[in-house]
Amino acid sequence: MGLATAIRDAKPDELEKLGAFLIGEFRMQAANPVTDESAKVASTDIVSALGAWAYMQLNAQDVGD
Repeated sequence: MGLATAIRDAKPDELEKLGAFLIGEFRMQAANPVTDESAKVASTDIVSALGAWAYMQLNAQDVGD
């Protein structure tokens, strides 16, 4: 819950910087040196995904096991 709260409460520029960092990491990990291709991801997609995840974490009903 702490991470979800931090994402929810983060400033837009902080999330943008996190998104840019994650994109760099994804590209580095997904890069194919043979074809020189890298993952194509937009930082806005990362920010949207983080926001959606945080929302789900903070608003999910605890249904138990």
